[in-house]
Amino acid sequence: MRKIVDDASAQTESEVVTSPEPEPKVSTHWMAAALRRAGIPQADDVPLTLESDSEEAWKTATEWCELSMDEVAAFVASHFRLRAVDLESAEIEAMEDIPDSLMRRYRALPIAQSDRYLILAVSDPSDPHLGEAFSFVARRSVALVVAPPEAISEAIWKTYGWMP
Repeated sequence: MRKIVDDASAQTESEVVTSPEPEPKVSTHWMAAALRRAGIPQADDVPLTLESDSEEAWKTATEWCELSMDEVAAFVASHFRLRAVDLESAEIEAMEDIPDSLMRRYRALPIAQSDRYLILAVSDPSDPHLGEAFSFVARRSVALVVAPPEAISEAIWKTYGWMP
């Protein structure tokens, strides 16, 4: 056994086999990941970067993959284990205790509340700070639902009279 160790230590640096360095992990946009999980064939080629905002992601997904906004909403909701919601048929009342600056910043629309919960419609459920920010302000637990950004903007316009 000693002989083998001595022979191995006698190798020169050029003979030492090193393992290749691991490839850097490439992150993908959350929308591309949602489309890939849904089995959309064009998902790997969707031209999105990590810097792409929510509106760009939705627009690109619908155009590139030839999907409707409702289909994309269902795929995004499934990816994040949430529900998709149709804001056109929802009756939303203004919630004066939620600052419009918060809704503008996160492009999120409070659609229902109780003593314990606030339900928010969002188009980008990947933001880890969104729930915390609304929970702090509303002093309630936050539950997210998914809706297209255009539907959220329209609902905000109808409810509050301004666009995010």
